Order: sequence, then structure tokens, then C-alpha cells
Amino acid sequence: MLQNQRKTIAVMICDIMYDYQDRLIRAISARANELGYNVAIFVCFSDYGADSENALGECNIVNLPPYENIDAFIICADTSYDTRYKTILQRSLENCHVPIISIRQPLENNYNILINSEEAIAEVVSHFVHVHHFTRIAFMSGPAKHPDSVARLEQFKNSLKNEGIEYRDDYLFVGDFWKGQGKNAAVYYTEQVDEIPEAIVCANDYMAISLCTALILKGYNVPGDIAISGYDNILETSNNMPPITTIAFSVSELGITAVNMLNDLLAGRELEKNLYVKSKLITRNSCGCDIYDMNTMIETRVKQIAEYERILFKTMRNTFASISLQSLDDALGIGPYLNLLGEDNSMRNLFICLGEAEGTVYPKYYSSHLGYTKESFSIYSFLDRTEIKTSVFPTTDLIPPEGRIDDPVTYFFFPLHHLNYTLGYIAVSYYENYWADKTICNWLSMIGNSLEHVRILNDNNRLLSELNELSISDVMTGLFNRRGFEKYSNEQFQSSIEQNQKVMILGIDMDNLKTVNDQFGHAHGDLALKAIADAMKYAALNNEICARVGGDEFNVIGINYDEEKANTFLERMHESLHLFNQKNEPLNNYVVDFSYGYVITTKKDQMSLEDCMNLSDTRLYKQKRAKKEQSKK
Repeated sequence: MLQNQRKTIAVMICDIMYDYQDRLIRAISARANELGYNVAIFVCFSDYGADSENALGECNIVNLPPYENIDAFIICADTSYDTRYKTILQRSLENCHVPIISIRQPLENNYNILINSEEAIAEVVSHFVHVHHFTRIAFMSGPAKHPDSVARLEQFKNSLKNEGIEYRDDYLFVGDFWKGQGKNAAVYYTEQVDEIPEAIVCANDYMAISLCTALILKGYNVPGDIAISGYDNILETSNNMPPITTIAFSVSELGITAVNMLNDLLAGRELEKNLYVKSKLITRNSCGCDIYDMNTMIETRVKQIAEYERILFKTMRNTFASISLQSLDDALGIGPYLNLLGEDNSMRNLFICLGEAEGTVYPKYYSSHLGYTKESFSIYSFLDRTEIKTSVFPTTDLIPPEGRIDDPVTYFFFPLHHLNYTLGYIAVSYYENYWADKTICNWLSMIGNSLEHVRILNDNNRLLSELNELSISDVMTGLFNRRGFEKYSNEQFQSSIEQNQKVMILGIDMDNLKTVNDQFGHAHGDLALKAIADAMKYAALNNEICARVGGDEFNVIGINYDEEKANTFLERMHESLHLFNQKNEPLNNYVVDFSYGYVITTKKDQMSLEDCMNLSDTRLYKQKRAKKEQSKK
């Protein structure tokens, strides 16, 4: 696995550009590498449950891990909002017989690291009731059927009951675990309920931040008019104005604990199925507790601006690269367009792996079926920031053999697709203990779209080539048609005459085609014409141009020809037809034969191609008449 024979821990996670995922991955990677394990992180970017073709293309990453070769799994199912992703993942894990640890969301019959969220919600409610003396407390949940939404709402109801406060149905607003419903929630709580709540408990921080912003824009004071709390303690809660009161737990502890548990399980030690990490309430200004700490606010704001400038730079870089990639016409030439070795970034190794399939140009594989090809090829690779050439490799190895690093290594694997059509995947490792690029999702989409552009370009070129071939080819025999013969014969004739080479122009007519058609049917007539064409192909040993220029009329041009070569060509034709007739005459009761006439000319003869063809036709029809006269005797 990953070419270095070390044990590998796979991490299944989504949306790594966010703070929680970032901190979790850093902790997992650092601890696992410290213990000598590789880490393979399989990343999906979710659409928050949206039923889209792109989301299906993303969740296909679940099919990439070689489940039979992975030594242990860490599952972060709570980072996905796509039920298809979870369904495919659960099905894939069913036959795995290695240690599996799920973080924050219980996975039946496996090991789990969970947050004691019941106590956390109770602590928030208790704080609002006993410290701030609120009694009108609302709840903004996540998506209705999401396990965390269901659990946290139930805990909220129980906490109100324990405090002697009645739960109100109209104080529930169903959000999205993201920032999309903050404005709607603000309108609901300030315009559509009988009494504006004194406090709103949000089921996660993103909703708390968006709700806070929306309320302030509507002219409400937070916390003066409405207090707000969140859950998760993401980085943005301390940067927000006002800073958000929230439930905190150590994300690093989650990651380190998961790796330590796997290390014990791989060593054969017995563990409890469920381990709980304690959470605690962090009170800040959004509930009315703490005033602004100006030094902290300045520090966080400076970091926020720096992050904003970094994202802006990356976005501009991606935009310019995307424009430049419009001129990409060969997937193998994508490297210079990405300019990854010419700028300051933390990528150590990179492999852009496309599915290996039939065809001569990449991308060769393009499929809406879930899964990946048995073999892959990296169209652009660098190792330790030095571009390298790589070979086709089994996809179960994940990276090419040329990418081997003996030390423990962490790789990220991203799906490479266009909508729901899979092209391959990208493998990236970093010098640092994971360097989070907030625009990585856009960057990956840019590459996928560029490869789709190249694929369409390749297909169009292939179709144009096929159309061109059809326009100059005789479909039935596979020889040139009249157009093809005229296109290539003139050029070949003129070039050869100028070089003072001998040129043969041979005219051929099939004998008795009308009789065969009338007595045996056109299918037999076609069979006879194909036999003539096959005989011409058999006789053509010297790059002759062979064509069917009419119903039963054929022409041949041969270069550097003399009488001996011409007779050899005709003898080989007769040889091929003799074999055909031996095989078919007992069944078909007819013999396939032909009449011919040819001219061999040089520059001194001063004959045009048309002159030569007319003379060969004259000789052909002379032979044809002689045959008819002979048949009457």
C-alpha cells in the first residue's frame, strides 16, 4: 500500500476546507505518522444533501479505497450530508475485517468515539436559564432527518423539561447545518412567532454565525435583544462579531484518540466499543457574558484578513489557470498550465491519475458507473517537487511505483470527474502536516472541467476523422471510393512522374455482376464485389492505391511498377479468387472473375492521369469483349 510496505490507515471524510475537518486531519496525520503508519485520506466535497449529478461524482471516491488492503479505517460520517455517500460507504465496509473507528457518529458493531452532547446541550440551556434568566428559548436544528439534528433536538427538549420549561413547537426552525438558512431563520423568529425568543440555541456554529449576522442586519442587537449559542467551537466563532457562545471539545483529542485506539486494536488489545470525549461550554459575548477582549479581537481579525487575502490569491490563480487551460488540447501537457512547481505551495508529491482503458489518448476512461478502472496512469507527476515519469499501475496501489517514499506518508485522494462521470482521481501529499487550501474544491473542478474539454475535443477529432474516412471510403469493400481515389491518385501520380518513376494504372471490372444479381440476388452480388476487393487487398504488397470507383469498376495505381510487378499483382488477385471460388462455387453456382487493362507510363510518355485511365479502360473493354466472344463459341 502506497508502495512502502507500511500499514495504512484510511480516513473517510468530507469537506476538508472547514476548520473542524482541518484540525481533525492534522491530529490524525501527525499521530499516525509518528507511530509509523501511512494515512490515506479519501475526500468528498458534499452538496449538503443536494441530489445532483456532481454530488454523485464526488461520492464515488468511496469506491476508490482498496478495502481488502487497508489495515484500519477512521470514518467521519458526520462530515457528509449526502445519504448516498453514507449508503455506499456502509455497504463497502460491511465485508471489511479490520478495525473501524467512527468519530462522532455511532457505527453499529464497530468502535466509536463520541461527544457527550446530551450534557453539552443541557449545559447551554442551564446557562441561559440560571445565569441569564431566559424562559423563551428556541432551537435551530439541522436537516430534519440528520442523526445529529434528531439527537440534539431531543436533548434540547429533555433539557427544557428538566428546567421546568415547556417546549414550544413554534420555536423550532429547521436549518441546514450551513449558512444558507440564517436569513430565513431571522425572519421567522422576528416576524412569524407570537413572541420573539430571548435566546436561540443553534445545533451548530455555522447556523449560529449566519443567524447572528442576519439578526444584526435586521436591526436587532445580539445579545441585547436575542442571545445566540452554537455548537462545535469552530475557528469562526471567536472571530465573529460578537464572538459566539458555543460548545467546545478537543478536535485534536478526537483524532489522536482514534489513532491510539487503532494502534491498540492492531496490536490485539481489547477496548470498549464506545469512548466518550467530554465537551464544555465556552461563554462569549453572543449570550451576554463576556465583553470584547480587544487584543484577542485584533489578533483574530488580522488572521482573518490574512486568510481572506490567501483565498483571494488562490482564487485569482485558479481563475487565470482556468482561462489558460481553455487552450489545452492534450491531457499529457496539463502540467505547465497548473504551474504548481513555479509557486510557493506545500504540495510535496502529486499524481493526476486517469483511468486506463482502450484508446490512444487520455482521458481514456469516462463512465457514469460507480467505481474506478483496474489500472490507472498519472498524466502529470512530481515527487519531492521534481517532475517524474511514471508507468501504468494497479489502481489498488493508489500511486505509481515511482512515487515510493520509505518514510510514513499521508496522502489525500480526491475524485476527478465531470458531473457524475468519473475520469480518475488525484493523489496529493504535503510537506507540512496537512496544509489546508480553502479553494481546493474549485481547483479540482477546474482540472475536471479541463479534462472534459480535452475529451470532447478528442471525440470531435475522432468523429471528424471517421467522417472524413467515410467520405473517401467505400463502406461495403473498405477500399477508397471514387472521391478518395481522385484525392490521392492525382497527388501520387504527379509526384511519381516528376521523380521519373514508372507508374501503373490498372482498371478492373468484375465479370457478370448483373447475372449474379439477377439470378442469385443482390446479397450475392455484394459478396462477389467484396471478393474482388479482398483479392485486390491481397495483391497489394507495395502500398498501391486501390479503389472501387463504380458499381463493378475498380482502379489501382502502383508506383515503381514494371510488367513483372503488374503480372504479379494480377496473379495474386487470381490466386485469391480461386480460393474464394473453391470454397463458395459448390453452394453458389457462380464463379467470380474480372477483366482488366493497365498502362505503365513514365515522364517521357507525357501522358496525364486521365490519358492513362482512358487507355487502361480501352484495354479492359477489349479484353471483356474477347471474353464474351469466346463464351459464345
